[in-house]
Amino acid sequence: MSLPVLEAWQRLAAGERQTAEDAMEALGAVLSCPVCMELFTPPVLLLSCSHNFCKRCLELILVSQNCAHVNGQICCPVCRKMCLSDEEPICGICKLFGDHKSHPVAKISDAYAERKVNFATDIQLVLKKSESTAQAVQDMKKLIRELSTSAADTLAMIDAIGDSLLSGIRRRIATLKKQLESEHCSKLEKLQLVARELEAPLKLYQQMKMLLQHHANAVQFLREYKRLKGEMERLLEGSVSPPVPTKDTISIRRYFEELIRGIDITAFTPPETDQVPASMAGLQEAWQAGCAMQGPYIIDTGSIRHNFLHSQTATLLLC
Repeated sequence: MSLPVLEAWQRLAAGERQTAEDAMEALGAVLSCPVCMELFTPPVLLLSCSHNFCKRCLELILVSQNCAHVNGQICCPVCRKMCLSDEEPICGICKLFGDHKSHPVAKISDAYAERKVNFATDIQLVLKKSESTAQAVQDMKKLIRELSTSAADTLAMIDAIGDSLLSGIRRRIATLKKQLESEHCSKLEKLQLVARELEAPLKLYQQMKMLLQHHANAVQFLREYKRLKGEMERLLEGSVSPPVPTKDTISIRRYFEELIRGIDITAFTPPETDQVPASMAGLQEAWQAGCAMQGPYIIDTGSIRHNFLHSQTATLLLC
């Protein structure tokens, strides 16, 4: 007979003053599994600490907590403690013989209650941090969209002009595309890095809220609590949010000048801005209509100057 059951029978035999209802309640408590809270389902396991469990309940909880045997003994979930030095749950054997034997400990239930209250307060701090960066996050998303749009339009311009040139120019086009991709990726990476920093408070808040509302058990909560608490402290240390970068799109004009570098285009003046016709197909037709090859890299474009610079079609201001 296990120690708790024996003590219950001894109290009843000693004639302690209690009602029949109290006696049955006390007896029911010692005959109930602390995991499923039901009467024991055979087979029943008695651990060395005198705590009883349904065998199936003990197996399930040990698997869920990734805890099996220590020095040939099963770790009792009822006897687990919270190591205050390392901020992690430990079993009784670890406290007596392991790395935590000299560390202060507390009951799992006490540690859980205290940290749960603190965690709710921490969530509000992260929420305020998240709300303070909400507008900056939207601005960053707009910058990213504009950057991608300018990159796409620049690529369209390169294709439209490049397709009308010689094979030597096509090699230059390939080089420019690689440069464009590198510039786009470099600028996009910088913008996305700032965007991730601005979105960090919101993501951390969501993780903390999810853990608070949906944690499976105290042990799982305490394990995640330590990690999220560290992230929160690092986040709040940086009290100033990173500044939103200024608009930094890709210059079509610069790529256009590089594309026609070394080519003699008569009676042609590059545009003073990055405004280009919205229709790349129309631009290519105008270009080809006025082009007459006069040599390996000589192109007469006098007749397309007006079409290219003063097109009445819709324009896009990209940089």
